Amino acid sequence: MKIKKFTLDKGKNVVTVSYTNINDTTKAEDDTTLKTNEGPVPQLREAWQTLALMAREYWGLKALKLRVSVIVFTENKDGRGARLSMESVDEEHPLFVGPLRVKRVPDLMPSTNDLDPNSLKNPLLDAIDLVENKISEYIGGQREQPKLIERPESAQPELEPEARPRGYLGEKIAQAARAIGGRSKKAAAPAEA
Repeated sequence: MKIKKFTLDKGKNVVTVSYTNINDTTKAEDDTTLKTNEGPVPQLREAWQTLALMAREYWGLKALKLRVSVIVFTENKDGRGARLSMESVDEEHPLFVGPLRVKRVPDLMPSTNDLDPNSLKNPLLDAIDLVENKISEYIGGQREQPKLIERPESAQPELEPEARPRGYLGEKIAQAARAIGGRSKKAAAPAEA
């Protein structure tokens, strides 16, 4: 799978992701776009925020309160790259920056294959790689689960005596209800023969 584009709308929890599936046998490519309200898991949100921090640092935009709105992954004859579009967090005076382009080739120390520890690009590339991995997990189904709404105990209906189950199975159901905090106080009556 090759991810092409990922968008996370501000505050709306709307995710749009475009990617290409590659059939291992036929090598056929199938382009897919997924748009959903299923929010990303916290790990993807954290990676997304870290990417924004690293991008602001790399492009000298630290003074601006910007978030990444779109990332596009590219691959061509020159190698792999990424384009980021950023937008301001301030809704009164919106500011859009981008697309900001970066080649996904790390900065190395001169005459070595060691990463340059003073490079601002290398942490940005690490953040891009992490976001790409988390997007792959998102496509694979790792998404924020909706919160379950618990009914207060007072809203749980109590069965009338004639509606209560009878017999062995009824007793087991009544025991289970009592064990999980059900309101049934007495065991179901045994079945009449």
